[in-house]
Amino acid sequence: MTTGAFIIARLSSSRLPAKNIMPINGRPMIDYLVERIRRARSIDEIVVTTSDERSDDPLAEWAANADVGCYRGPLQDIMARLCGAARAYDCDTVVEILGDNPLVDPEMIDEVVELQTRNDFDCAVSITDEYNVKREDLALFALGVRVQAFKLEAAERYIDFPDYIRDDIPEAEFLFVPENGFKTGFIEATGHWQKLHRPEINFAVNYLKNFQFLEQIISGLYPDKPDFSLPELMAYLEQKPNLLSLLGAE
Repeated sequence: MTTGAFIIARLSSSRLPAKNIMPINGRPMIDYLVERIRRARSIDEIVVTTSDERSDDPLAEWAANADVGCYRGPLQDIMARLCGAARAYDCDTVVEILGDNPLVDPEMIDEVVELQTRNDFDCAVSITDEYNVKREDLALFALGVRVQAFKLEAAERYIDFPDYIRDDIPEAEFLFVPENGFKTGFIEATGHWQKLHRPEINFAVNYLKNFQFLEQIISGLYPDKPDFSLPELMAYLEQKPNLLSLLGAE
């Protein structure tokens, strides 16, 4: 079995264009994400999964120079892009990571992949409130650090759903829920991850102030501990709660 981490990224974001390659200390933001993914033991391939639009040429150029795989497909159909990338890189397990989630934790990647493979789930995920499931008894993670691992076969089944079903599910390209016939497992924000039980927080980089938050984190934590974990990040934020104002929408 070959497991690939597929980073969904494009440079045509309307809220913060070209954010993936915006520099922090002389390095594109996506560099830091790839560095964190490389620490995961379960990953065999890392592939930037971007569009075939000319606007994403700089991402493909960056990937070639960074010794990272690159697959280009339709801008609007993310799942078709993921399936094409997995087939191109001969991966039967897909770990989907969003390019604007640069703080993804390698230990979380390993836990999600282990849960998916051990139980032969169609999909396993660190659960957030993005998922169309009953959540009352679930300890949800903060947004912007989600990891999802799924079988290529499950993704291909999802593509076969009628368009009206796919279009009716928010963030449909990422959601493999039991109600849709998928065998799905969740990792909750408990135990080691308890500090991440903050569903009201969003670590995704969607706006300039979110990018400024990441700059502050890189300046504060990275020099002494480049492999900082998410629990360590949360402990850091307990000492600097003012930084939380830089998260979420403007």
